[in-house]
Amino acid sequence: DYKVTASHKGNYSETLNAGIAAFRAGEQPNILMVFEVGTATMMSAKGAVKPVFEVMSDAGATFDQDAFIGSVKGYYTSTDGQMLSLPFNSSTPVLWVNKDALKEAGIAGDVDLSTWDKVGEVLDTLKAAGSECPLT
Repeated sequence: DYKVTASHKGNYSETLNAGIAAFRAGEQPNILMVFEVGTATMMSAKGAVKPVFEVMSDAGATFDQDAFIGSVKGYYTSTDGQMLSLPFNSSTPVLWVNKDALKEAGIAGDVDLSTWDKVGEVLDTLKAAGSECPLT
């Protein structure tokens, strides 16, 4: 059996600071969720955290780092390829496209939107075609 005691410490920055203070006092929690920007601080604090690859190995758990999106994996991985923290809440932006609106503006439904510059060009075309709000 496990006992989980949740403890709210405030916003992201306050939680990070509370975790650091608890570590310095020798009263650190077993698990601490830290926001993306705070990850580098925690990973560089030698002895403050146990890297996730070690936790998984010690538990005999199978852990496939390659199951994560490359950019996410890269952010949480050391220079020698070991994942240091577990990506729990990474954001992945998604772009939804209204192909009917594109068609009405004379834009092909398969228009290349692979860069922000190209998205901007399409938004300009939508606006010129009468769209009051081409991006929401």
